Amino acid sequence: MFWRNGELIEHIDVRDRSFQYGDGCFTTLLVKERVIQHWPLHQQRLQLACQRLGIDMPNWSQLYSGVQSVIPDLPRVGVKIHLSRGMGGRGYQCQGVEGPSVVISTFDYPLHYQQWQREGIALALSDVKLGLNPLLAGIKHNNRLEQILAKQSLHDDNGCDAVMLNINDHVIETTIANLFWFKNNVLYTPKLDLSGVCGVMRKVVIETAERLGIECRQGDYFVSDLLSAQEVFTTNCLMEVVPVNQFLGQGYVSKTITQRLQEEILS
Repeated sequence: MFWRNGELIEHIDVRDRSFQYGDGCFTTLLVKERVIQHWPLHQQRLQLACQRLGIDMPNWSQLYSGVQSVIPDLPRVGVKIHLSRGMGGRGYQCQGVEGPSVVISTFDYPLHYQQWQREGIALALSDVKLGLNPLLAGIKHNNRLEQILAKQSLHDDNGCDAVMLNINDHVIETTIANLFWFKNNVLYTPKLDLSGVCGVMRKVVIETAERLGIECRQGDYFVSDLLSAQEVFTTNCLMEVVPVNQFLGQGYVSKTITQRLQEEILS
C-alpha cells in the first residue's frame, strides 16, 4: 500500500508524469523509534527542488501527517517521499497538469548500514562519469540513470560503493552518498554546482563541523586529493556517517574526526 495525496492506494497510475518523464523529485527519510530524523531539512530540500523544477508546492502539513501515518512500529525504518508534477499535459508541455502528486512509501532499514558505521567500507572508482547540468545539480530529481549505470558496473569484489567523477574529472560523490575527507585540520567536500546531489546528511555534517570548530571547505577536487587524505567518510540519511577504510589501494587508518562526527550525529 502507498499513501498518495491523503489516500491509501495499491497501484500507481502510469499517466503520472514522473512515470512518463521522470518529472519530479524525491527524498528518503530515516525514522528511529517513530521519530522522523531531520524533517525540516528534508522539507527544505523538496521545496528547493519544486522551485527549481517549477512544480507547485504540496500541502506540507498534510504531507508530514501522511509520513507519520505510514510509519510502522519498528526501531528503524526508511520512508521515501516521491513528489511528481502530477498527471496530464501533452508531451513535455505542463499546461493542464493536475497536481502535484505526493506518494509516500516505507521500506525495511538496510541493517548492513550499521555494520558499515562500525567497521567502515572500501570504495572503488566508477568508470561512469557524471555530466554537467547546473539547472539540475544539487537536487534529487527523479532521473537517476547515471547512478544506475554506475551501480551496474560495480562488482562486489571492487568495494561496497564507488566514487563518481564528473566529465571534468572532479570528485563529486559516490553512487549513493556524499563524500568528505579530512587533511591537515581541514574537512573537505566537493561543491555541487554542476553535478551531484546535495544530501540532507551532507548539510548536517557541514553544520555539525562548524559547531565543533572544524573548518569545512567546498571546492573542485581530484582523485589525488582523496588519496592524500588522512580520513575519508561517506554520508547519506540512511547510513548517516560511514568511515572509508580503503580507496584504490590507499588505506585510511585514522578515524578520529569521523568518529567524533558520528558521536555528535548518531546520538
